[in-house]
Amino acid sequence: MISETFTRERLHDRHRLSHQQIDGLLGENRSREFLAEKMQVLNKIRYFIQIVDLLQQNQIGFICLKGPVLSQQLYGNPSLRLSHDVDILLTDRSDMTKVNSLLTEHDYVGVDNLSWPEELSRQKILMDCVHHLAYEHKANQFMVEIHWSVSEPFPLKAKIFRQIAENNRQQIAFGGREVAVFAPELNLLYLVIHGSKHGWQRLKWLVDIKDFPFETINADRWHGLVRQLKAGRMVSQIGFLLNYFFQINQPLFTQIPIPRLLKSYPLALIDEEVLLQRPISDGIVGIRYKFLLCNTLSYKWRAFLTSAIIPIDLFRIKSSFRIVYFIYRPYSYIKRRLNYAK
Repeated sequence: MISETFTRERLHDRHRLSHQQIDGLLGENRSREFLAEKMQVLNKIRYFIQIVDLLQQNQIGFICLKGPVLSQQLYGNPSLRLSHDVDILLTDRSDMTKVNSLLTEHDYVGVDNLSWPEELSRQKILMDCVHHLAYEHKANQFMVEIHWSVSEPFPLKAKIFRQIAENNRQQIAFGGREVAVFAPELNLLYLVIHGSKHGWQRLKWLVDIKDFPFETINADRWHGLVRQLKAGRMVSQIGFLLNYFFQINQPLFTQIPIPRLLKSYPLALIDEEVLLQRPISDGIVGIRYKFLLCNTLSYKWRAFLTSAIIPIDLFRIKSSFRIVYFIYRPYSYIKRRLNYAK
């Protein structure tokens, strides 16, 4: 049971659950003690709506992922769920250059000194290796991630997924505006894939699944999407974890045999602290875990490509050739380890 294993402080600080969510998990009623945090959440919603207006006024097509929109979908309250940042998925990745200009004009800067490359060749390399860029408004302490794909590596090519997304989207009302979101079946599957990719290291992602309105799901459409997105292992994994932490057996999460690491890895990760720099042995296990999430060769190839280049290297050296970054990666890795050890 969650209440027997996790304290309020750990659920909030380590797992980023709101105090209202924690009240539900622990059977308490203390969220009114933390009104200052609620005001911060409301401010973030205001900044998010400003981003929505900015993109809509400039005819940028996008889909809202997670964030306050998900909070409204899960709880009917956009401020109940905490969001470290907000996520926007562009429906046309070619809009990225325009979006970058709009954000920089409004005092947003790239997080960790990452920025949108000027050269088309480096833009393509970046888009093939990662799925988003994060921007921060430092005065507002607000961060937005602009996605051109939902995740990398992903079981399907971005072009194929964009077509699936186009056929599985809907408009909902939010803050007096109409915004696009995934249809319930794809929304749920996206949350499963996102959590699996990150090893479910934050319980908040499991709570998103636990609290999802399953009555909105069409079972046939759901199972069809799971097959299309090659997500059978990830769906089986979340079924195991929901039962482990919340004693919930959800029939939609069909159980199939999966590698043991897909069960043991998230259990260990959830129990640990989030480290900026993990031991080399943990890194190797993490790569193996990532490779096991999907058993298709095309996915494993993309997993290799995304592991072989990291975004920061694209800004340490400038080249139009991908092979340069493959060669640079081992040196970059050793250099980071040495700097961390100082």
